[in-house]
Order: sequence, then structure tokens, then C-alpha cells
Amino acid sequence: MTLALLAAVLLGAALLRVAGEPGRHPFIGVANAASSFDVASGAKLFAANCAVCHQASGEGIPGVFPPLRGDAAVLAPDPTGQIRVLLEGIQRANIGGTVYSSPMPPFGITLSDAQVADIIDYERTSWGNHAPLATAREVAAVRATLKH
Repeated sequence: MTLALLAAVLLGAALLRVAGEPGRHPFIGVANAASSFDVASGAKLFAANCAVCHQASGEGIPGVFPPLRGDAAVLAPDPTGQIRVLLEGIQRANIGGTVYSSPMPPFGITLSDAQVADIIDYERTSWGNHAPLATAREVAAVRATLKH
């Protein structure tokens, strides 16, 4: 058996194992404590809390709301910055030389750690984005460092 064939067999077995869990999305190839998340929850939470500004396509509105597709914070190996923005909100974000004057509200007051992680993981695996997943435990750790 060639190495490529062995890798394909192992990948297929991993996908079948995760496929037995409805609504779970495998994220293979990125070292992280999280290996899957609830896609339906992430999509629903994103639609309810984020899509009006960032659009369902993740493209945002040029000059008004930043895109999430291909965004450096969304693609960062460490999700801490993205978690912090979702929890605290942000004003006058400068992304790629464009200053977005529309403020993003803080969602830390209305969303649980698991909900924040599901939104972040949805963003990190949608629209061609491929980044390590976040966990509710990581969200809780960031939340604990915030001033209340």
C-alpha cells in the first residue's frame, strides 16, 4: 500500500467516524484541541447575529462592514483576537488599510461561550476560510481576562 493510499484510507475512516454525528463538521489537518463543531448552530447564530452586517457571503459591505472571508483575524492560527472582538465588539477597525467606522457591538453580554465558539468556528470554516477551530474553553479563558 502506498503512502498516499494509506493517507486516503485513514482520512476516509476519520470522515466516516465524524459523519455518524449529525451536524458535526470535521476539521482535519489543523492541530487544535477542537476537531469538530455544530455547523447548524454556528450557521444559525451567524445568521441571527452577524449576517446583517458581514452578509451571508462573509463579504461584508465595502467601507462599511469588513469582510470575514480571508480576514487575517479569522484565519489566524490563534483565535484569541477573534474571540476578543466577538466578546467586546470593536470600533474604527483598521483592516488592510481600510478604517470601518461602523462599530461592532459586543456579543459577550448575550452569547454563551459555546455560542461564541460556534460562530467563530463557522466563520473559520466558511467562504473558503480554513483556520483552527476555537473551543468554548478558549472563549471562557478570554472572557475571564476582560474587564467587567
